[in-house]
Amino acid sequence: MRDDELNRILGSRDDDIVPASGFADAVMEAVRRELAVPAPIPFPWKRALPGIAAGAAALVFLVVAVIWWLPSHAAVFTLSPATVKALTGPDAGWVLLAGLLTVASLAITRRIARN
Repeated sequence: MRDDELNRILGSRDDDIVPASGFADAVMEAVRRELAVPAPIPFPWKRALPGIAAGAAALVFLVVAVIWWLPSHAAVFTLSPATVKALTGPDAGWVLLAGLLTVASLAITRRIARN
């Protein structure tokens, strides 16, 4: 197709585009239906705030309790010789790979569950 033929086809006013019969009525009916739908129910923040506040208070209490408890029980967190050997020995790569695969599978699961 040459440029002059294309210009003639696109420039002609013989084929005005008109909507199908009943299109405007169908659109207006859809608009009226949407207007008739009731508003969504708002989230009941007044009922949820006490639970959120209680959860925040429990979290603060837990953090303070751990900070209070940690210095007197620091010996509990020393690594055993077997753990040190596993993290520094020839199998350290496998231990790291297992840890990374665990974290990756948990991240993928959370992402799938969120969607």
